[in-house]
Amino acid sequence: IINNFFAVGAFIAPIVLVRLLAAGATLARLATILGILSAVVCGYYVLIAFPAPKNVGASMTAGAGQVLSQPLFWALAAMLFLYVGCEGSMWYWLNKYLTQELGFAAQAAGATVSLFAIGIIVGRLISWYLLGQNLLGPLSLTLLGAIGIAVTYVAMLMVRGQGAVKLLVTLSGVSMSPLFPTTLAATGAAFPQNLVGTAIGLAITGGWLGYVFIPP
Repeated sequence: IINNFFAVGAFIAPIVLVRLLAAGATLARLATILGILSAVVCGYYVLIAFPAPKNVGASMTAGAGQVLSQPLFWALAAMLFLYVGCEGSMWYWLNKYLTQELGFAAQAAGATVSLFAIGIIVGRLISWYLLGQNLLGPLSLTLLGAIGIAVTYVAMLMVRGQGAVKLLVTLSGVSMSPLFPTTLAATGAAFPQNLVGTAIGLAITGGWLGYVFIPP
């Protein structure tokens, strides 16, 4: 559920930014506003007190060698690398593809990107229900999500109509929704308590490398 707050921001931002640009705001002014908001949030986090972590290691690299020696870790890190790279492609490339290749208006393209975020929100709520009711296991849910991503991504690139594109973008968000939280949960379950923090940190690093190398 916490992951959904990321998707909520991703849903709101494209709609608001496109409307502000259409109203005459400049990119420089928008960047300044976003920078100020980020500084305020940073200041808030500096001032509040966080509870002590449950799994405290001896250092930032404690147990890294043991984690990196496990083939399962590399499989999980590779999943996050591919997932985050695919998701990053949607955020960074989809708007350009819609406007330059398919001729979408700027507002329609921004709204379509927001549909991807809505798909993630709805999909994670569905995943939470399916897992909570033991209707599907994490492995089955992850496999279905991976198949859904492949199908919806390819189909999205093959259709031209706005309605079909918007539907497939939404469904791709639904398909992607369980991948990140279930993979992190699997990473936490695969290692002993004293290595969980290190394993999850390294796996997330692998995911963010996907953001660096995969988006076009």
